[in-house]
Amino acid sequence: MEDKQETNPPKEPINVIVNVPKQENTIGVAANRIASKSNLIAFYSMLVNIILALFTYFLWKEAIAATETASNSLTETKRAVNEAVRSNDIAKQNYDLSKSTFDSSIASGKEASENAKQSFDLQNKSVEAQIQSLKETHKQFEIANEPFLQFPI
Repeated sequence: MEDKQETNPPKEPINVIVNVPKQENTIGVAANRIASKSNLIAFYSMLVNIILALFTYFLWKEAIAATETASNSLTETKRAVNEAVRSNDIAKQNYDLSKSTFDSSIASGKEASENAKQSFDLQNKSVEAQIQSLKETHKQFEIANEPFLQFPI
């Protein structure tokens, strides 16, 4: 007998495993990458916003303090201006009083000068009268002490 083998198809199906590289879901992978990057960007943006909010808060506190300082300074400036105005009013009153005193002093000086001139003139006339009186008295004395008759000796 001849060895003949018959090739009969097997009665069970044959499982064939084909190693085909698995295709990547490129769209899904890209979307995941984009989502990861978006999440990172959102997280860092949130951190930046928190930092900016803190800076804004501290700037606001400084602005409030500066406003209060400016308000206090304005109040002090108003008080100083009011004091200066009051001091200026007092100085004006003193000036007016000094001017009035000076004017009356000048008038008084003129009057005193006029009185002194009149007094000098009166004293001058009095001295002249006394001189005339002394001359007259001297004349009278000369006449009274003159001998009536003089005989030569």
